Amino acid sequence: MSHVDSISLDFIARQQSQLLDELRLLRQESRDIRKAFTGISEHFSRQERRIGDLRDDLEGMIKLELGGAVANLETRLEIYLDRRMGEIDQKLDAIIQAVKSD
Repeated sequence: MSHVDSISLDFIARQQSQLLDELRLLRQESRDIRKAFTGISEHFSRQERRIGDLRDDLEGMIKLELGGAVANLETRLEIYLDRRMGEIDQKLDAIIQAVKSD
């Protein structure tokens, strides 16, 4: 073998070694990217579940508030109607008394 051949083989060996090193780095980067993607995906899944839970909680709170407001309104209406019915009864009693006394 000549000197030129051994230099060429040494050069090729170094190039191959560099390529293998770069390949190892690319594989490591690929694993890191896959790991980061998995972490991001899990994070979004947790956030979606959390939003769903918050939506359910908010819906329950709104229903309770509306239920309380409606119950309060019903109570106020009943009191008002009872008072008005009492006033009407008194007026009718007064009219009946006036008619009987005539």
